[in-house]
Amino acid sequence: MGDDFNHDGEHGGTDQPPRWRRQTIPLDTIFQLLSNQRRRYALYCLNRFPGSAIEIDTLVQHISGMETDSQPELIDLGADTDDAETHRDTYHHKLTVDLLHKHLPKLETAGVIDYDTRSGMIRYWVHPSLQEWLEHAEYKECEQRLGS
Repeated sequence: MGDDFNHDGEHGGTDQPPRWRRQTIPLDTIFQLLSNQRRRYALYCLNRFPGSAIEIDTLVQHISGMETDSQPELIDLGADTDDAETHRDTYHHKLTVDLLHKHLPKLETAGVIDYDTRSGMIRYWVHPSLQEWLEHAEYKECEQRLGS
C-alpha cells in the first residue's frame, strides 16, 4: 500500500490528489466498490473527511457503530462485562484485519484512497463519478434502516 502519501512527487500534503488519481473511475469499478456493505460503510466514513487523513482506528470505530446498529447480534453484550469486552475486542480485531487485507487494498487499487502502513493513516480522494453513486447508496441504505 502507499507510503507517506507521496506519489510522483506531486502531492506534498495538499488536499488535492496527485494528477494520476484524478482519472474517472469506470462504472464497473464503482459498482464493485459499492457491492460490499462493509466497504460502503468505510466509504461513507471516509467521505466525511475528503482530502484529510484519518486513522484506521477511527474508521474501525465508525464501521463498528454502523454494523452493530444495523446488526446488534454482531456484538452480544450479554450480562458479563468481561465477556462483552472480549467480544467487542475480537470483533474490532476481525474488522481491522478485514479492512487491512481486503477492503483497503481494493480502494487503493481503484485510486480512491492512499493508506500509509507505517502511520496507519488513510486519505480519501473524492472522485465525482464515485461520489454520485456513494451519496445515493448512503441515502438509500439510511432510508432502509430507518424504515425497518
